[in-house]
Amino acid sequence: MKHISKREEPPGFTKWKGTIDTPWIPPQWDQMPRKIKDELKRELVNEQGFICCYCEKRISENICRSIEDDTCSHIEHIKPRSNPSYHEYIFDYNNLVSSCEGKRLLEQPSLHCGHFLNSWYDEKLFVSPLDPPCESLFVYTSLGEIRPAGNSAASEETIRRLGLNNKKLKKLRESVIEVVIQTEMQRSDPSSPDERELRRQRYSGRDESGKFQPFYSAIMQVLSIYQLI
Repeated sequence: MKHISKREEPPGFTKWKGTIDTPWIPPQWDQMPRKIKDELKRELVNEQGFICCYCEKRISENICRSIEDDTCSHIEHIKPRSNPSYHEYIFDYNNLVSSCEGKRLLEQPSLHCGHFLNSWYDEKLFVSPLDPPCESLFVYTSLGEIRPAGNSAASEETIRRLGLNNKKLKKLRESVIEVVIQTEMQRSDPSSPDERELRRQRYSGRDESGKFQPFYSAIMQVLSIYQLI
């Protein structure tokens, strides 16, 4: 899980919020104009470098309409809008992220991430991607598995609630890690200080289009294990 550094909310979203009555209630979210919601999702996806807030799979701004599009996403409330205790956060930009759909077809049950999590939230047992320490609370294996760091009950529960170890995700992580390791080990001097620094820059930052590497955290950890960064 990669920490998400929040930016300023989109101006259209700010302006529209000023037109609705408070206290905020869930039905008002569904009344948001499509143009405003599209702008909001676009900003969230860009903010995250086009990777899911939970599993780090590649996402786009697209709404899921086709079996061919496995990058579609939705706007996710960390503190769920269905819970009256968190209604004050419904339109709080700092409570919004973008999650992958976690499935291939809308008709299929969700396998992981936001829809799988549903409306569950526990402040003590949920690791949020908005918390700066989140990256240190999980470890990854070269086989694509994600595990709690140490004996963290919150990390363990978060993995379970988000379905982060289902077969699909583990296979995707393993495949990406395998390609990266093979590619980097084939370089002429993979362990040289200069090459390690170039590799760190290559995988830790955004590319020219503003995108992070899918499964960023798993790649960085495994590269470190192999002493390649």
